[in-house]
Amino acid sequence: MNGRYRQDPPDPTPMSTDAYIQLMASEMQRMRSDVAEMKAAFKEISVTLSKIALVEERQTHMAASVERAFKEIEKVQARLDKLEQAAPITQRTNRWVEMGLIGALGAAASWAASHWGVK
Repeated sequence: MNGRYRQDPPDPTPMSTDAYIQLMASEMQRMRSDVAEMKAAFKEISVTLSKIALVEERQTHMAASVERAFKEIEKVQARLDKLEQAAPITQRTNRWVEMGLIGALGAAASWAASHWGVK
């Protein structure tokens, strides 16, 4: 033998053919049992690998979804930044419009008062 397997010492009492056949049948049955256990284990491993593949696929889709969400958030943030930069100008313009409306209403009220004789 090549050293990988244990070599049993020679049996001092010779075995009968029937006993040897019985021993071989027993060993073959044990090997069949071991092979059946390995098949069951391989089947479980296969099922587990399939589940892992599904989880990985879901995680890949989730990562892509998160990436798309972050891109949209960046777009919204850019729009918000522009609006925030324009806010002081917009407030000033709103104040001008308000003052213009107050002035126009005052002029209209003054004209109406003078036109209808209210002094």
